[in-house]
Amino acid sequence: MTTSVCEPPWLAWGDHCYLTVSHLEPNFYLAEDYCQGLSKPGRPAHLASVTSDEENQFIDAYATASGIKTDGFWIGYRYDGGFSWTDGSAIGFSSWRAGDPDQHLATGMKCVNTDARCKITFRQRDINKSGCEPPWLAWGNHCYLSVRARLNINKAENHCQDLSKPGRPAHMASITSEEENQFIHSYATASGIDLSKGLWIGYKRESNTRPFGWTDGSIPTYENWAPGRPINNMYNCVGVAERRSFWDADSYCQSFSTPGRSAHLVSVANVNESYFVTSYADKAGIGWRFWIGYTSESSPNGQYVWIDGSLPGFFNWIPGEPNLASEHCVKMLSADGSMNDAHCSNKEPFVCKMPAWKFQACA
Repeated sequence: MTTSVCEPPWLAWGDHCYLTVSHLEPNFYLAEDYCQGLSKPGRPAHLASVTSDEENQFIDAYATASGIKTDGFWIGYRYDGGFSWTDGSAIGFSSWRAGDPDQHLATGMKCVNTDARCKITFRQRDINKSGCEPPWLAWGNHCYLSVRARLNINKAENHCQDLSKPGRPAHMASITSEEENQFIHSYATASGIDLSKGLWIGYKRESNTRPFGWTDGSIPTYENWAPGRPINNMYNCVGVAERRSFWDADSYCQSFSTPGRSAHLVSVANVNESYFVTSYADKAGIGWRFWIGYTSESSPNGQYVWIDGSLPGFFNWIPGEPNLASEHCVKMLSADGSMNDAHCSNKEPFVCKMPAWKFQACA
């Protein structure tokens, strides 16, 4: 699929969506047919093509984190008088293991299982260019490990340092490029880390008057701050927060529902609740704009409604909004609680809401 707006369980990396499939297809063509069966209008799906070393390393890490066995898996590279990708991608990148492709290319044999006429990536995790031992994963010239323990930033850094080996110091991750940023995001997601709650990286400053720096000593060359961040005179440590499309965000909120208490993207009933929600969002550090549960996309008459069923009544549109017929979902600005329509596919931070427990006093 050729868009980074990916519906779960598809995972975004670069401009494409990826999905691991763990059940065994007996041959290449059945695997390709299975992928094509996942296509959507205007978004054809195929076995994965690999067009760069960065994409190759991402796919390897994603497959490993997803639990796919290490003796190989199909990708969309086949031989029919010459190699080509099933999705039509241009030929350029290859990473054959020693001795491949072998002499079987000339035999005219059909493409079945691990026959050499179809390319399979063999992943030897104990022997790679970075010398990373499982459960560490190699990407570029470094090894990475996801840790799901909830620690403050100082304890998290100490935990990483405790994993050091002679001549190989370990720290919280530094990020020096967009490709590395995407790899860490995808690896964390595939490892089951809940990015809506954030994760620590090794970028911090000792005080609000000093610049940020990486705990492993890397030179700061790449930043990708959320809008409105960093805030001067406030937070000195950096986490990574999850952004989701409107409906994906609401689905995530719904996952917190309990019997009799449905959770959704936040509804706002009045100006006082608006003040509370914007203050809460700011203190949580999710950025200067975020999804609220106000949309016209699911309304039969095109009117804006709260998706939790709350009665419409409060609104605080920016002057001139809503202004586009193609924008059906609403963001709130944390500075003043004003509202702006946007494309529902945009990925933004968000706030969830559910009813509080009600207790009845006994006489």
